[in-house]
Amino acid sequence: MNRRLNSELSSYGSLATMSTRTNSDNHLEDFRDTEKGSIASTDQSFLNDKYSKYSNGLSDRDRFHMAVQDAGLNAFGVVAVDVWLLDENDGKFVHADGGWWRYKHFLPKSPHALERVENSSLRDYVPPSPQIPGAGLAGHFWSLSSVNDTRCTWIDIQTITSDPDQPPYLRMQMLEEAGFGKATGVPFHIGEHHKGVVLYLARPTASTSALMDECNDSFLRFAAYNIGATSALNVFRKASVEAREKRVNQKFRHVILKFSGVRAFLGHMRSPVDEVETTPRRVSKWKSFRQSFSNSFRAGLSIDSIKKSLTSAKDKTSKRCSLLVNKSAGGGLSPPPGMRTGQTLWTFFGSLISLLILSRLLDTFNNGMKVLGPFGALMTLLYGLTPAPASQPRNALYGQSVSISIALLMELCTFLPDWFRVPFAVSLAIATMSKLGITHPPAGASAVIFSTMNIENKWSFFLLLLLGNAVVILLATLVNNLSEKRQYPIYWEFGVGRCVQWIKDHLHVNKKELGNPPKEAPLKLMDN
Repeated sequence: MNRRLNSELSSYGSLATMSTRTNSDNHLEDFRDTEKGSIASTDQSFLNDKYSKYSNGLSDRDRFHMAVQDAGLNAFGVVAVDVWLLDENDGKFVHADGGWWRYKHFLPKSPHALERVENSSLRDYVPPSPQIPGAGLAGHFWSLSSVNDTRCTWIDIQTITSDPDQPPYLRMQMLEEAGFGKATGVPFHIGEHHKGVVLYLARPTASTSALMDECNDSFLRFAAYNIGATSALNVFRKASVEAREKRVNQKFRHVILKFSGVRAFLGHMRSPVDEVETTPRRVSKWKSFRQSFSNSFRAGLSIDSIKKSLTSAKDKTSKRCSLLVNKSAGGGLSPPPGMRTGQTLWTFFGSLISLLILSRLLDTFNNGMKVLGPFGALMTLLYGLTPAPASQPRNALYGQSVSISIALLMELCTFLPDWFRVPFAVSLAIATMSKLGITHPPAGASAVIFSTMNIENKWSFFLLLLLGNAVVILLATLVNNLSEKRQYPIYWEFGVGRCVQWIKDHLHVNKKELGNPPKEAPLKLMDN
């Protein structure tokens, strides 16, 4: 990651020559102040002076909070920053002390919801309880993002809270009620064991394109790396101070012992010691190198070094086993509540009507009922997990197309036995869907069916299955939207608009390059 950050710095040029960016979403006044333990200033240079001049007088918490505050004050559109650290002992994310910052002039939609998050003296205070990977904002962005990502991914918080696959997390719901509309998370990995994620929160009306501006995006990732480095530095600073004090005490005791030995020697000395000729022998370079290499090799094979290596391997294995046991015990979250009776009946009649129509449609084709299996899982998604990403039309149609295509193409590998070909094709289909962001569980079942089905014209059944998916999606759109409690689909995004925009951008660039050809450099005449 350091190599990637250095390359980005070189592309932007010197930090001292970077122009100052204004925060149009945050600047309501020039005066800035923050909560207890932070600083207040009317000029950004004061913040720099605090870092350079007074950093030695700050506590570790204040120094860490200054790094968090610096990220929020200088980023466009960011109204809150939340930092979570990964506890490797149990694999959960814990909230960092001093890791919460909020812009002073942010007007919450629900002041009480915001107070429940910030004021620990309230009786209904919502503490930042530990989060597991995949749950909550920190766990969600930890699973979604990577330290090697070159872009931040901004997501509507409502999309996460309304996802039925997302375990309920009260603090995340309070943040949404308070008026935080969009969020992104930047993971950091400092050293070997210091990991975490920095969450940036923005208003619902914040421009996504402005938030994802190249300069602002790079600042958010650099700021997250700086926050992680500051957190790790606090840990290692304490260890360094303790090690230094221990080393000084050892040196002091060593000097006292030497001084006592010299005194004892001088006291018992009776006669002068004969002068011994100490003429150094000339040792060849090869002999010196061979001796040093032999000593280092023997040291590496010594019993102490072997014991140290075995002890380190044992500690790592024990730690991983302990982490595995703790994570296998569960994340400690509550299961989601059941569906209400009215919505349960809606689910029943919606899936019944859809399956009746689909069954009648497939029955008109020879062996058409053989592809009915995946539709049972599809009904569960469309009517039982309506807002889930896997239930959306994009995932349903693209996921089925990718999975079945892979299953049919793998049949060309006739040299592979069936016991290997079928699992490999299904696993490849699942991995491809995950990579493309079109995960769809029924598509995995379709890959199994088409890999094991012994009939001709499988491509015609492929088209039949896609037709059935399109019919069921249209029925689910009609049935679900008749209910006031449901919305389907959440989006119709098939990526066509992005492809068209990408083509337009590249055509515009090419026309611009053709319209402005590079000028030839003028010829210089040689002086006679």
